[in-house]
This record gives sequence, structure tokens and C-alpha cells, in this order.
Amino acid sequence: MLGPPAQVASLVPRTSGAVLQQVEVCRTGELFTTQSREGTAEGRYTTVIARSTGPATSATANPELDAMVVVDGGHGLGLHVEPRPDGGHDVWMSLQGPVPQSDPNGGRLARFAYTPGTWAIDGIPGGVTWLPQFPNDAGAPQEAVYAFDWDRGFAVERMFDFTTGRQERYTRRRISDLVQGVDAPCGRMTLPVNAPTLQGFATVDSTLFRWVGLGNGGSGAPVPSDPMALEQFDWVSGVRTAITPFPTLGQVDGAWPGGAYEPEGCSVLRSPDGSAALILGVTTGPGGHHAWPVFAVPLGARA
Repeated sequence: MLGPPAQVASLVPRTSGAVLQQVEVCRTGELFTTQSREGTAEGRYTTVIARSTGPATSATANPELDAMVVVDGGHGLGLHVEPRPDGGHDVWMSLQGPVPQSDPNGGRLARFAYTPGTWAIDGIPGGVTWLPQFPNDAGAPQEAVYAFDWDRGFAVERMFDFTTGRQERYTRRRISDLVQGVDAPCGRMTLPVNAPTLQGFATVDSTLFRWVGLGNGGSGAPVPSDPMALEQFDWVSGVRTAITPFPTLGQVDGAWPGGAYEPEGCSVLRSPDGSAALILGVTTGPGGHHAWPVFAVPLGARA
């Protein structure tokens, strides 16, 4: 049962050409986002990882504290930020780095130190640790995008099927297996690639969540055939158990700023009492004048 969404942050792009991709509340309280913008060549994207002040209220802007720009780093997918004992942060996300890949929006899972400034991948201070790749249905190692339920020790891997171009495979893994390259899925399902349009995903206990919906292009109205919604799938059966529409999320005084919206980014927030929430991002406003309201959708106490 989903609780009502509550706005917990209001973010703004670092540059007018940046596009929100993922948003997460770190255990230290700060908000981290990934933002994508054009890279140095056709088909390349530069990733901006930005740190902002933590959640407050819907009326409070969350100013950016600093940012790390990874030139040609990729589309900014699959973000998790883990605090380090020395006060720093480790970033886990898919990078477009020096690895074979077919998907310019994909990449290989990497871990590196969050270091404000502008860096090429091979110039990131402390270097990049590339995590193991797992085989696709044809048995070949392939790039993938990951989302994390870190406090429970699980990740979900999303792998596109390049053979058919019509489906993608989701695999639930223990983070310990992921790090060691142990291919021992804890759940798996294959879903079609079509409407509803995927904008983010997360795993919470026995459920795969997908944040979906097509941007409305500034029409001022929802897209009837592909609305903003949360899908829920059961990890055991692979069956979609619920779809919950959010037809007005991000509106201000009954309308989206500039008439435009697009759902962007989904992550898990755990509380000490065992309750969980999904953190959802929405882009509003026309290109060059985006705003990024961020919402928490309570999931209640979890086993």
C-alpha cells in the first residue's frame, strides 16, 4: 500500500542544458543527483553528480553544495552514494568508460570517490574500480544499470536485450555477490520495452518498482496512453501486482510550470524504524528553465 506523496526537496539544474536522471537521499542526509548533458562527441554524454542540502519542505529550495563532472561519463544512470569513514563518499553508478558496450545510455558499474571538480574517467582521483559484469541470455558479459536497496544488502540489475530490442531483464542480486562476481540471482523477470516508458526503478524487499511515464512535451496535460505512474512487480512470480497513477505530481496551483513534466529518477530511502519510502524525481518546466521537485512516497514498515 503506497502512502500519499510528500514533496521533500526542490532542486535546480546545474546548467540550463542538464537533464535530471537519478536522485537519492544519502544516509548522511544530503541529496545527490545525476544530471546528463551533451558530451564531447555524437552519442556521448557528460555526467554531473551534484550534492545538495538534505530534504526539508516543499517550500524550501535545496541549494547545491558542490558537484563532480565526469566528462563523457555516460547518461548518469544507476546512482548510489555511500558515506566513507573518513567523511567522504563513494559513488556507485554505470559509466561509459573504456569497456565494450552497445548502448550509449548504459555502461559498466563502477565505484569511485566523489571528488568535486571536472574529470575525465581515467583522471578521477583514486581511480575507478570496475565491478564484474554478468552474462546476458546468450551467455556473454554485458553492460547493465543498477539500483540499490543498500540497507537490506540488495541490488537490481537492468539489462537490455540487444538481440530483439523489445525486452529487458531485471535481476535481483545480493550486493556481496555483485562485488565478488558471483552469479546467484535472488529473483529475475523479463519485461517488454514499450509503454509505459521507464524513467527509474528500485527493489524493495519482495517488490520491483518501476517509475514510468512519458514526458508531455509542454502540452499542459497528462499523456493518456503513457501516464506518470508507479508499477509494482512480484519478484517470485514476475507478475505486475499494481500500477498507481500520479496524474498531478509536480503541479503548482493546479498546473505544471510551463505546462511541462517528465518523471525522472527513483531510489529507496530507509528509516531507522524499518519503514521505507521511494524517492521520486519529476522534471517540470520547458527546456532551459527546468525545476526538479522531489517527492517521498511512503511504503510503510517492511519485514
